[in-house]
Amino acid sequence: MKNSMLRFLILTCGVVCWGCQIANPAANDFLQNYDHEIQKLKSACQLAEWNHKTNITDYNEKLMMDQKMKCSRFRQEAYKNASRFNLTLLNSYQRRQFSKIMDIDTDAQQNKTKLARLQEVLSKMHAIHIQVTAPNYVMPEKGSTDSPGAKLKKLYSEYVSLSNDAIRFLGYPDYGAYWRSVYEDANFKDSIRALYEQVQPLYKHFHAYVRRKLKAIHVNVSFPDSGHVPENLYYTAVEFGPPISGKTSFDISAEMVKKNYTALKIYEMADDFFRSMGMHPMPRIFWNKSLLEPPTDERQVDCYPSAWDFGDGKDFRIKMCTGISKYDFSTVHHEMGHIQYFLQYKHLPSVFRDGANPGFHEAIGDTISLSVDTQAHLKSVNLIKEVVYDKESDINFLMAQAQKTIIMIPITYFADQWRWEVFSGETTKDNYNRRWWEYRCKYEGISPIVASKSPFFDPGYIYHMTANIPLVSYFVSIIHRFQFYKALCDISRYRGPLHRCDIYNNKRAGAKLREMLSLGSSKPWPEALYVLTGQFKMNAKPLIDYFKPLLDYLVKENGNDHGWNPHCPIVVPEP
Repeated sequence: MKNSMLRFLILTCGVVCWGCQIANPAANDFLQNYDHEIQKLKSACQLAEWNHKTNITDYNEKLMMDQKMKCSRFRQEAYKNASRFNLTLLNSYQRRQFSKIMDIDTDAQQNKTKLARLQEVLSKMHAIHIQVTAPNYVMPEKGSTDSPGAKLKKLYSEYVSLSNDAIRFLGYPDYGAYWRSVYEDANFKDSIRALYEQVQPLYKHFHAYVRRKLKAIHVNVSFPDSGHVPENLYYTAVEFGPPISGKTSFDISAEMVKKNYTALKIYEMADDFFRSMGMHPMPRIFWNKSLLEPPTDERQVDCYPSAWDFGDGKDFRIKMCTGISKYDFSTVHHEMGHIQYFLQYKHLPSVFRDGANPGFHEAIGDTISLSVDTQAHLKSVNLIKEVVYDKESDINFLMAQAQKTIIMIPITYFADQWRWEVFSGETTKDNYNRRWWEYRCKYEGISPIVASKSPFFDPGYIYHMTANIPLVSYFVSIIHRFQFYKALCDISRYRGPLHRCDIYNNKRAGAKLREMLSLGSSKPWPEALYVLTGQFKMNAKPLIDYFKPLLDYLVKENGNDHGWNPHCPIVVPEP
């Protein structure tokens, strides 16, 4: 590691100085040497993290932390050397590479002790999340200062302070401002607010339908007069089944079990879908190195589904404890969408091997899932016996889609707004939980059940909140998903209701999708969006068009019974 870094510094330091008339060849030499070194380092970092996530031990955690520190130090040195170039003298392609090399996130922290502590805090929060989501975990007494919530709140506050301290070195006022900057949109807050307002009527009618169904099931539960749904019930919405009985069921789980599906078969089917569109097959190393099923030994594994790019242009894997169900069938296609993105941009310099924006990566697999979920596709792979196209079956299908899509719109929209306020200091540690519930009550229409959890830090029970993963990328991805899907269906010359479109076997759509994916982040995301959709802006209209038959049904069913008072019916205390 020391020799590699020394070689990198020797090759670059002697040819750069701020304000000098730097020739483009010198910049190219710098970029080539950086790319050579960062590929090796990223591979080592990813491998150390993979080993820890697939075998959680203190020893593996230490190896991971040590390797992350090596990678962080390299990125810091690269930043210092890149900053000596006069970027105004470089061409736009070089400038974009340099800007990404200098975008080092919290690795900007100059104090080694603080940098190590930040990584330790993130690891501790992750460990607590793994603990509390274990199947047999028992929550301690409410109010206990030793509760997971109390520990998470203390750690999260430290994480906020350390992240802000690190990112200010790059010139950002706080970590939230840095997160927003990746969208290259000075009006990003206004942009996503407009999109949310566009889809809010659909969510409100979905919420009203769920509320009425849950009231009918839980007759002994007191629902607030404010129109909110108790938080502990809301995500059990799937229990009331399809709106119209006696019509087609779209849960293929039983059929998969009946046909003796295995995890491997599901992955092979996902691979076949992408190949049918003329895209890359999964490489041999994917099949040999991925963790596709729960391990048979006693090791502790982080089973949260994730796709991995090891940075060398060869090694790509999925980590997922795959079961045999419709959920797993859809999730596997989603995760393989990430891998397909990795494969399509692996030819680019390392700094451009990423989604055009964070929402792009999430959207690709979900776009494919929209096609995979259709009756036409399920019939083509023998998971349903016949295709039934009528109004009632469409309503059932779209409700099933809404239960995994529309239900997520509010939280993916407001969660990071909460975090941005925390990072900026507008929301202080003493008000973490209270402000969190103000957002949930206002946007999600959910009321807290104080006795259901420790009141110390409810946001900490969401994986992404303590794993340093922005949630607004999922909101963006929901919008992109339907925008991409509509474009692919149009390119494939499909004519009909959008929710019935299957792009399986369509090479024409696949070619256009490849064209967009192959850009990685080498261009601003509106340019990548334009390649596929012919539009430079996010647009929620395809989402609204997709769900229009359901919205028309819900408006008729709900009448005037929809919406809620934005204020919480229960005051959430802070400890």
